[in-house]
Amino acid sequence: MRANRFPWPREHALALLAAADTVRFALLDDDGSPILRCLHAVLDDDALCFHGSRRGTKSRGVGRPAVASVERTLAIVPSYAFDPERACPATTWYQSVQVRGTLVRVEDPHRKARVLQALMERLQGEGGHARITADHPLYQRAIDGLDVLALPLDEVSGRAKLGQNRSDAQVRRALECLWRRGDPGIDAVIGEILDARPELEVPEFLRGPEGTQLCCRPRPSEVDDAVALVEHEYWNTTSSSETLRRAHQRAPVWIGARDQHGRLIATARASSDGAKHAWIYDVAVAPAWRGRGVGRAVLGLLLDHPQIREVRHVHLQTRDAGRFYGQFGFVPYPTDGNPRWVLSRA
Repeated sequence: MRANRFPWPREHALALLAAADTVRFALLDDDGSPILRCLHAVLDDDALCFHGSRRGTKSRGVGRPAVASVERTLAIVPSYAFDPERACPATTWYQSVQVRGTLVRVEDPHRKARVLQALMERLQGEGGHARITADHPLYQRAIDGLDVLALPLDEVSGRAKLGQNRSDAQVRRALECLWRRGDPGIDAVIGEILDARPELEVPEFLRGPEGTQLCCRPRPSEVDDAVALVEHEYWNTTSSSETLRRAHQRAPVWIGARDQHGRLIATARASSDGAKHAWIYDVAVAPAWRGRGVGRAVLGLLLDHPQIREVRHVHLQTRDAGRFYGQFGFVPYPTDGNPRWVLSRA
């Protein structure tokens, strides 16, 4: 078996497995032919569990070795990130996990119900159904009549290829190329790669003033920090913390900056159609960092975001920061309500 050149800690591999919408599952049928399936599964009691028909092909594999795998592509890295002419360096950065074990049938009705309920929570997290339990009259017959199968996690192999075979300078250049190319979701992916490679210096386009670091998209765990920066500003007096939390989580563009200790000290977000119009919202810098260039750096990165950089008209409203936005080319736009500013590009 080929050695794993890019090993990934077991806990990270299991987190990817637990979060996957579907997994690929494989075993051999009675005649030796492969059975390959894409199915919904959940982790339960140190096993990957899924359901099937008692007469189905998966159930025929009980007692046999089986394999399940999940892959997540983070980025397709173009060849020109490493070489101006050769096509060969083009590559994929990805995370993957493979599980091996012997397939078993779950007999305990309470565990079967637990697995089925977990599957429903994955597929229908909003609820809208009676909870599945072994003694519920709606489900007793169904639980008795179907199979719940478990693949014990006897062997777990995780891989995370994130440019470890390249120099730090090459990885930084690749991240800049990915940002310029602007594939959907690359803002969050760049942050994930930098978090996974803490030894890397950040690329030049993410270096802020006075040792701060810009981020193409803050981590989901930082949403409360962003809300704390904006919730007391005058334009949010009628918005609850929960509303602001959802606004940041769902924003297609969300930029931030962190201080030397990794604390979020600035935030800005935007909505955009990617071509004609974009709107900027909730630009804020922590009081201790105002007047030190952080706001300019954050807004500059936001205007360079792939969803913003080619938009013809970028809009915002402000009643006290016109001078700041004017540095970027924003000009007042006549309205009857709150002062509106617009940046128009040819």
